[in-house]
Amino acid sequence: MDHPSCVECGKRAESGKELYREFSGGSLQLSRCDYCRKVLDKYVEMDTVTVLVDVLLLRLESYRHVMCNVHLSTPILLRLTTVLLICAAYLKYASCEVQPDNLEATQLLFYFLLMLSSIELVVRVTTLSLIISCVQQISYTSAIWGTYKAVVISSFCKLLAIPVYIWAGDWGNWLPEILQIVTRFQVFRAMIGTNEKWVSHVILLVSIDLTLTCLVMYGLNLLLY
Repeated sequence: MDHPSCVECGKRAESGKELYREFSGGSLQLSRCDYCRKVLDKYVEMDTVTVLVDVLLLRLESYRHVMCNVHLSTPILLRLTTVLLICAAYLKYASCEVQPDNLEATQLLFYFLLMLSSIELVVRVTTLSLIISCVQQISYTSAIWGTYKAVVISSFCKLLAIPVYIWAGDWGNWLPEILQIVTRFQVFRAMIGTNEKWVSHVILLVSIDLTLTCLVMYGLNLLLY
């Protein structure tokens, strides 16, 4: 990472600073933040399960670690995207009031919803990348990869939404939505950093993201009914 972030205070480290130094024998010395003097990234020496648990608990430090200090390769992001798109398409299918009564029509509807979920993802990434490039005063091409990563990570709630939708009863519809709003807030907060206007910037991004999602669902209802 060229500019790793402190998971505690959110400040960017100087260019070229490493998260840790490795010595012979496999021992590590974790670097400290130049601002808060705490360990720059405590998650470096933790296993993936611990990091995942903290992500599920919506800890801001874990989102700073994943968003700023971890490089997710293109194949991994594409696999995550495929899983999330299938989950999104299923949730749209489950929310349809009228469903086909034969297998062929069901398959066609699911493929249509999968295509719609893909379009929704593209629209979200391109729109949010434009906003982030203006907010952070960086180029659009620099913003788009980080935005794509943020959108994918903030959509992990769709994995939890399916069992909740099936077993939670009447309140299963809105619980995943609340969880996803909080997740989006944490992801964009970790992405924006700690500038003096971070609150307004994060609220703006979350509001636009939710608006885009609502517009897609409204368009889906118009098409199906």
